[in-house]
Amino acid sequence: MSPLNQELIFECAAISFKFGDDKCYIIGLYRSPLACFTSFCDKFDNILSTLLNQATMPSVFITGDCNVNFLHTGTNLTNVMNIFSSVNMISLINKPTRESPTSLLDNIFTNYDISSINTSVFDPLLSDHFAVLSRITYNVIYPNLFSQLTRIFSKPKFHIFSHLLQCEDWSPIYNAKSFNNNFNLFYHKFLYFFNTTFPLVNVNSIHKPGNKCIKPDIHELSREIKNFHLVIEMLTSTNDILISRDSIDISSNLGRKPLMIP
Repeated sequence: MSPLNQELIFECAAISFKFGDDKCYIIGLYRSPLACFTSFCDKFDNILSTLLNQATMPSVFITGDCNVNFLHTGTNLTNVMNIFSSVNMISLINKPTRESPTSLLDNIFTNYDISSINTSVFDPLLSDHFAVLSRITYNVIYPNLFSQLTRIFSKPKFHIFSHLLQCEDWSPIYNAKSFNNNFNLFYHKFLYFFNTTFPLVNVNSIHKPGNKCIKPDIHELSREIKNFHLVIEMLTSTNDILISRDSIDISSNLGRKPLMIP
């Protein structure tokens, strides 16, 4: 649109974005009351024809002040309304946007479904023109969206988890008389702090078809194993580690060697 910009005659700015898969444009316009109205209409018509002559029709919102009073009939108003009508765009504002003199200079036009749009006019206390506002209701549909339980991991949580383990009394493990008792005591303490620091929470995500031959409980067990592995990797890869690989040999030494907690 930059080549069409011309000070006082046709000043415009635009942004493009998407509502889901729908492409949208918002265009702001200004025309000085002293500018050539014919030149303004030519440029305006050029822009709308370019935007709306696409393979997929975009949604367009046009607002601003082109110094045409939409409350008073006249040649300029007829010409502007003909341009909008030619591309099936309608007006959203029907109240005055200026009090002295009473006029409707600031409008919003769109080809979007007006049943999902609410508009209002209010005094912003910053200008001799009122402000116009549009609220659009848009329902985003996510295909195959489902909720699943997962754990949220972060560095601050890892530090909390490490701190809880460091502050725990591990003496019962030292006094256990068998390897199984040692392991069970350690495992239950570890699991308690793990679940406290990294609780399961519901997270919405887009469904990805899984292997239907694998039972859900196997999938859940796999996720939990990965979570434990992630925690152990984090604890054993930082300077403030709680348990080092050198300090515990689960296969042979846990039952007869003190658990070393730096």
